[in-house]
Amino acid sequence: MPYGYTLMELLMVFGILAIILTFASPYVLRMWQDYRFDERSVELESFVRSLKLEAVRKGHYVGFCLNNKTLLACDFGINPPTSPCSLLLCPNPLRSLNISESYIYVLLRTSFGYPIVFDPRGLATYMGSVCIDKTDRFFKVIINRVGVRSQRGFGGC
Repeated sequence: MPYGYTLMELLMVFGILAIILTFASPYVLRMWQDYRFDERSVELESFVRSLKLEAVRKGHYVGFCLNNKTLLACDFGINPPTSPCSLLLCPNPLRSLNISESYIYVLLRTSFGYPIVFDPRGLATYMGSVCIDKTDRFFKVIINRVGVRSQRGFGGC
């Protein structure tokens, strides 16, 4: 009596697996995108909170601007910025957070296009919000004068 599997048995197993994976792949892809979105949400909130601490630690005005889908952290020194966000405003960023996923959109809302800035006491000089959006869900970090809070929900920003 021979041991092992015949070629026909192996082809049947691979055929059944292919059919199962065809139906399961959209769900696996969606779960992976949800996982990446949640991961980016945590990164975004910790990025903003770390800049607030950085401003207190350095005793400088520290803030961030949005360039395409990259948040650039800038050290503005002892004076707050007097112009809207641009690459000229922050030529040497402290660090950056790049949200490269094509299905996640990034929005920065501030007054008059200025960067969101924390003063040396950790209070927001220029306030606003930064939001990431995945068509059916959003995560928003809201920066007001005295604090940073987050908000998540369904729908868009």
